[in-house]
Amino acid sequence: MTAKPREQILKQIAELRRKMDPDLLDSAERMARAHLGLPSKPSEAVRLFQQAMSGNARQKAEILAEVERRVAQRKTRH
Repeated sequence: MTAKPREQILKQIAELRRKMDPDLLDSAERMARAHLGLPSKPSEAVRLFQQAMSGNARQKAEILAEVERRVAQRKTRH
């Protein structure tokens, strides 16, 4: 059975998005939001910082551990 053209295109887009660098997708989304006049989406770093500052000491430690894990992952990727 043949898929509808729309379904095929959406499947191709999803496949391409999986192959793209997440940082590139995030940057493209921020640029598109600015171009369309939409409110900006905070970066992952800003979101984690705000989350850490609004929580208790245990939550701050968990968030900092998560940030350290992500930084270590980036170092191995590049």
